[in-house]
This record gives sequence, structure tokens and C-alpha cells, in this order.
Amino acid sequence: MRPPTTFAITPVNLDSALRYGRTIELFADIYRPDLSILEIGSGSAGITEFLRHRVTGVDAAFERTADRQSDLIDRVPGTAMHLPLQDGSYDVVLSMDMLEHTAPADRPRCFAEMLRVLRVHGRCIVTFPADESGERLDRRLNDAFRKRYDIDHPWVIEHINCGLPKTRDVVALVKEIGGSSVSIKVHKHLWGPAWWHGVHRFYTVGSDHPLVRTRLLTPRVAMLIFHAVKRLNFRPAYRSILVIDKLGSSEVVGRRSM
Repeated sequence: MRPPTTFAITPVNLDSALRYGRTIELFADIYRPDLSILEIGSGSAGITEFLRHRVTGVDAAFERTADRQSDLIDRVPGTAMHLPLQDGSYDVVLSMDMLEHTAPADRPRCFAEMLRVLRVHGRCIVTFPADESGERLDRRLNDAFRKRYDIDHPWVIEHINCGLPKTRDVVALVKEIGGSSVSIKVHKHLWGPAWWHGVHRFYTVGSDHPLVRTRLLTPRVAMLIFHAVKRLNFRPAYRSILVIDKLGSSEVVGRRSM
């Protein structure tokens, strides 16, 4: 069964639509109507802006996104380091570009919590800007934003200050925490030139330019860009996506005997 999606793309949600669209594809093979989904750092809508499915959302500040409130989110106040949820209670656990906003010292606890609440045979999907390519693009965006508006970009400066995760380090961390009970696949997301020229050069930095505002800041153009760049997941990419499957006991034994 295909996940029930609705992609009403606008200039405001283009960036998140690209990220969520790829994430939905990565758990489509296990989707069913009663799938229990948790999104950490969901805000008031999260994935339900594009997926018509009830989701538990954990966030420390739902009020920041009250203007995008969804009736499909069951809101649970909490943080990634302390999820107020039972062990093994979700089939799918999502963390969407949250990791880079946490201090490196806190990331092991975040992953331990994600794996704790994930059911056996469940799937955890973690997206994050990563590596040298992500750092270069973040600095390019922040420099352009500061040059135009004389301030740092609000979320990119957090990436720069916290330091982007290195994909190899995150994979090693998950293996250390999960051991042989997890299987990990890495996907790259959004080719750097597509991220910059297709999304942020105009929609983030140049959104107040008269030509951009009248000709490019339209749902029609945003939808065209969405379809044009969503398959451009080449290296050097802006983002890494970890797909972590939690194995059953027989699968763990099988892996150990290989």
C-alpha cells in the first residue's frame, strides 16, 4: 500500500517538501494504515503536512510553529535527549534535520533514545546536513544572507556554531549504540548545486527581490522546481540520510554467524 501523500508545494514549504518527500519514499515499503510513527522535533505539523497519517510529534516548543498546526499531530512535549515514551512503542521514528542543532556531546543520548523507542523490525530515519559539502553550502548561504540582510541566517548559523555531523562518525556512533541489532544504510540527499541554485539562492536569499517576488515566488514555479530537483541526489550532496532498521533476534544471530 502506498503512503497517502499530498504535496501542495509553495515557496514556503519547498525545502521541507524535498526532505520529507524523500523520507516518505524510504519507509514506503513498510507502510500500512496502522503504522505507528514518531517524529522528533516535529513542530506543529512536521511530516503530516505531506503525509495524511496520524503521527506522534515530540517537540520542546510547539508554539514556535503554531501557524502551521496540523490536526494529525498528537503533540508530546519533550526533547530528543529525554523522550517521554515507552520502550519499543513505534514502528517508524523520524528525526528530520534536528541532529545538527544539537551539541555533539548530546548526540549519543539522542540516538540511544531513538533506538529505545523503536520497535523490533521498526525503522529509524535520520536526516542531517553533513560533511564538508554541507559545511561549504551552509557558509555560502550564511555569507550571502548576511551580505543582503546584514544578519546571520537564523538556522544556518546554528549549524555553523554546533558543527555539522560527519556521516562516518554518525554511522560509527549508531553501530556503537545499536551493535548487531541494527542495520544501517546511508543515502545522500540533494546535490549541492541543486540545493543552492534550485532552492536557496532565490527563495532564501533573494526572496525580497521584485523579480523573484513577482515571477518566482509562486506555487506553480515552486512545484516545477520540486519535480526538477527531487531526484538530483548526487555527490557532493548537502544532506545525509541514515536508514536504521532494528533487527529481530534471529536476524541478529544470523549476522553474527556470517
